[in-house]
Amino acid sequence: MSTRQRRFSVAAATLFVFFGALVAWDAVRSGVALPWRHMYDFPVTYCGGRVVAGGNDPFRYEPLHHCQQQVGGTDFHSDPARVLPWVIPPYSFPLLAVLGRMQFDAARTVFAVLVAGATLACVVFLASLGIDVTLVFAALLLCVGYLLLYAANVVAFTLLAVVLCGWALSKKHSVAAGIFAAAGLMEPHITLPICAAVFLFGGLRARIALLAGAAVLAGVAAMVPIAQILEYATRVLPAQAVAETHFPYQYSLTYVLTLFGTPPQPAILAGNLMYAALAVAAIGVGYKLSKTLNRPEMIVFTPAAAVVFGGSYMHMVDIGFALPAALVLATEARGRARTIAGAALCLLAVPWLGAWQFHHLFLLSIFVCAVILWRLHVPLLSAAVIVTAVALTLYAFDPIPGSFHSGLGPLHYPPDGLAVTVWQIIVAGTSAPVAPWLAIKIPTWLGLGTVLGLAWLMRHPKRDTVTA
Repeated sequence: MSTRQRRFSVAAATLFVFFGALVAWDAVRSGVALPWRHMYDFPVTYCGGRVVAGGNDPFRYEPLHHCQQQVGGTDFHSDPARVLPWVIPPYSFPLLAVLGRMQFDAARTVFAVLVAGATLACVVFLASLGIDVTLVFAALLLCVGYLLLYAANVVAFTLLAVVLCGWALSKKHSVAAGIFAAAGLMEPHITLPICAAVFLFGGLRARIALLAGAAVLAGVAAMVPIAQILEYATRVLPAQAVAETHFPYQYSLTYVLTLFGTPPQPAILAGNLMYAALAVAAIGVGYKLSKTLNRPEMIVFTPAAAVVFGGSYMHMVDIGFALPAALVLATEARGRARTIAGAALCLLAVPWLGAWQFHHLFLLSIFVCAVILWRLHVPLLSAAVIVTAVALTLYAFDPIPGSFHSGLGPLHYPPDGLAVTVWQIIVAGTSAPVAPWLAIKIPTWLGLGTVLGLAWLMRHPKRDTVTA
């Protein structure tokens, strides 16, 4: 290395450390925006478990509403009728009832530790697949670590199950892969295609383990009254899908179609058709990638990335399921393809909605993007362009208010009515400016589309995109 190159490296490293110190200082003084101060979904999880532990129906308005009003935050206090519905599959009831038997503060602390632990475990197991650990940490820090702790729901554990399933396939632990695929069914709309991929391509032992895991879940579900299972399948899920068709935090095709005047049912149908088409295509592409790249984990990582693009029901906390596939593709790509993969990884690693609403994430988002491009050895000029584009996009949204008007619950509602019906009323009264709330999702959609495009192109070996 020449003297000039050494001086440049030292200057760049010094600038990087200084910027990192600014980011750390900005994060430390973020105060009320720290994720563990919110955990907005935890009252739903806790109260659902508490209702189940008390032998009641968690899908009904009462006693779910009474519990959430006791332990919820300001949103609940400002709307005495407010309730967030419990839409977790019945086979999760016994496990979550353990939380419901604890005191709220203790349960909240335990859950926060478990979510943080699940995120760190994702970093460890992804790094064990030969992906640079700093790259993994940077990619997961905000879109997974921050957002999933801020939300505090079961998505973190489902993501860990997907990562563990991919890791098990990579290490040829077929039985474990089947078990982890079944464990991911806490979020079935994400993991059903993954289970299908493991069943088709994971081998006989994985197939048997998956069926055994599904049988265990069915046995656990058998402990739940059959009326609640039918209620969940035939009433709660359809009502929740309709309720969320224009909820501002949705990233689904259904959400976009309803914004432009499509009635709920046709919009849901179109979303479901897109979901099915992408799932089927991604299962095939994932299998080809697993052979081309010698990466068995892509059997499950590819459909996980595909099903969060569009569909009928996809929240911002689900975007992290695309990161494992994006990390593998970025690691394996070469030349211009690696630069493109790095840009896509930046777009997915930045929590655009969160960075828009919480200004303290501005510097941290830029820093995360810079680290990703550095660890991928993206050429300096290209990296500068990508980082500048991310910064300017976030800066353009800075003067635009990131809040929306939340609807109120009904003044009176029957205690034995479905909680999701009240949520429908609340969401129907919610209003948000269409243009900015749609525009802020475009970078994420662009990142998802780029990852899927790269997966399609890299399914066959090419000299300039993959390792020889």
